[in-house]
Amino acid sequence: NAIAGHLKLASTGLDFTTYYDMFAGPQNTNAAAPPPAPATNANANKEPDAIHLPLQNFVFDVNLARVFLREVDAANVLATAKINGGKIEVNPVSLTLNGAPVAANVQADVSVPGYRYGVAFSANRVPTEPFANSFGKGDKGSFVAFLNASAKINGAGTTGTSLQRFLQGDANFSLTNANIQLVGPKTKVYLVPIATRLRVQEVTQSPINHIVGQVNIGNGTINLQKFLVESPAFQGIAAGTISIASVLTNSPINRLPVDVTLRRSIAIKASLAPSSTPATTEYVRLPNFVKVSGTIGAPNVETDKFVITSIIANSTVGALGGLVPGNVGNTIKGLGGLLGGGTPQQPAATNAPATGPGSLIPTPRTTQPATNKPCALDLFKLIPRK
Repeated sequence: NAIAGHLKLASTGLDFTTYYDMFAGPQNTNAAAPPPAPATNANANKEPDAIHLPLQNFVFDVNLARVFLREVDAANVLATAKINGGKIEVNPVSLTLNGAPVAANVQADVSVPGYRYGVAFSANRVPTEPFANSFGKGDKGSFVAFLNASAKINGAGTTGTSLQRFLQGDANFSLTNANIQLVGPKTKVYLVPIATRLRVQEVTQSPINHIVGQVNIGNGTINLQKFLVESPAFQGIAAGTISIASVLTNSPINRLPVDVTLRRSIAIKASLAPSSTPATTEYVRLPNFVKVSGTIGAPNVETDKFVITSIIANSTVGALGGLVPGNVGNTIKGLGGLLGGGTPQQPAATNAPATGPGSLIPTPRTTQPATNKPCALDLFKLIPRK
C-alpha cells in the first residue's frame, strides 16, 4: 500500500503564461467580482481530516533553470521533497525572483487531524511590481516596492482554538523604496477617517514609500511589536496585543492606539502646528486621536474629534495672541493654552495697574448686565473654515 521511488522534474525553461491566462482570464480586468458567500461559523472549530499518502521513502526533486509567469521571472528553482506516509519535508527550497534571492523550508505532518507544521522563509529585496502588474487589479506601476521578509512559524491545527494553544513564531517584513498608490478599499478603510478628521486630504493622496511590520505570536496572542506606514505626507505607527479568538477572524482589536505625525508644512497649513515649529522638524507628532477597534476580520477606525478641535483651537488662538501686543495678546495666548490642555501663559510684569482705566483689561463686573442674559465668547468662531 505504499509507493517508494525517486521522481525528478528538470527543465531549461518553462513559460506558464498562456496556460494561466486560459484559466485566470484577461489581465488587470476591472470586472466586478461576485459577492462573497456569507460567512458561517458552523464548522469553524472542526479541524481538517487526516490525510494518508500512499508514499513511503519517496523523494521528489525539482531543478528548473527558468520559469516565467506573466512578468514574474523565477530562476534556478531548486527544491527537494521527502515524503514518508503523512510526513512531508521540503528542504531546501531556493530560487531567485526577478533577480532577488528567496529561501524556505517546510515540515508538515498531515497524518493527524488539523496537521502539524513548521515553516521558515526569507526574502531579500524582492521587487513587488512584477507581481502587482501580473496579478493585481490596479493600473500598472501602482504598487512599486522592494520586499524584505523573514518568518519562522510552528503550530498544530488550523482553527482558532488550536492556534490559541499551539501557534508560535516570529515574522518581520518591510517594503522599501516604495511608490504605492492608495487605491484599494482596504487602505481607505483606515486612512479616509483620519484624513477627514484632520481635514488633510494629502493623507489619502500621497503614495506610501515605506512600510515596516514586526510580529511575535505565542501564548494565544498576536503581539504587534511595530507597524509603521510612511508617506511624504504622514507617518502612522501602531503597536499592541491581539488575543486569538476561537474563530480567528473574530479576534478582537481592543482600541489599538495609532500614533500619527504629519509633515511639518502640512501640519502648519492645517492649523495643527504653530508656524514657529522649527524648520529642522520633519514630522510633527499629534496627540493620540486614532484607535483601531473591531476584529481582525472587520477592523474599525475610531477618531477623537475633541482632540483635533483642541489642537486647531490652540494653534489658531495662539497665533492671534502673537499678532496682538501687550496684555491682550498674552490673554489670548492663555486661552489657547487652556483649549489645548496646556498651561496658560502668564502676562508679563508691567507698572500699569492690573485693572481700571489705565489698563487694557476692564474692571470685572460684579453684576449681570441689565438684559439678565449670560455673556459668552464663542471661541470656536475664531477657527478659520476652508
